[in-house]
Amino acid sequence: MTEQDRFERQVAANLPWNFGVNLIDAMFYSLGLNMVSQATIMPLLVSELTTSKVAIGLIPATYSVSYLLPQILTANYTGTLRRQKPFVLPLAFVGERLPYLLIGLIVWRLAVPRPALTVVAFFLLWAITAASNGTITPAWYSMIAKVIPVHRRGLWSGLGSSLGALLGIAGGSLAARILARGAYPDDYALCFVLAFASVMVSYAGLALTREPASLTVKPRTKQSHYLRQLPALLRRDGNYLRFLVARS
Repeated sequence: MTEQDRFERQVAANLPWNFGVNLIDAMFYSLGLNMVSQATIMPLLVSELTTSKVAIGLIPATYSVSYLLPQILTANYTGTLRRQKPFVLPLAFVGERLPYLLIGLIVWRLAVPRPALTVVAFFLLWAITAASNGTITPAWYSMIAKVIPVHRRGLWSGLGSSLGALLGIAGGSLAARILARGAYPDDYALCFVLAFASVMVSYAGLALTREPASLTVKPRTKQSHYLRQLPALLRRDGNYLRFLVARS
């Protein structure tokens, strides 16, 4: 039996487990994000802290820049790893999920006496969670590509998105009830604490993933050389270029 055969058998044997735990990851991550939605809850919170419309507009802009830029910088490194999970897990907790709890605690303690400081802390932590998410995204996708074979990837993605959306509706409804009945700023603080609890359930699913070591990895290259290769990649791969244009 070749190494490739052993690898494929390991992936197949762990598929039901990996399918389930990563479904939990996707579902509860969506639930947590919807409890503090950047489209509704966060703008409401910022509008309570400041009258600046620019600050409200900075919420999605901060996330987009902080999330997308690190991916260009880390994709070269993560492609050289035989296992992605050890790289993903620390940042997924400390950088990506913990800020939700910290935002909740800061809002609870400082929103009334120090609203300006609370706004600054919010945007700093929001940028940290987005940057951490972006930093680990290439590695996370590589891990998913290994543990969920291509013939099951569509089913996993569809179920995760659909069930996550349903949980997201429930989470949004719960957040609306908390904001309608709670007192400021405890209501917003509670939403962020509950969001943290939900994304930690998703973290458990991520941590339980059984990832095999890759049989081959990309050779290490200098970051400058890697970046110079990107234009040629886009010229060579028309499908990928159209994908990026569609996403944009």
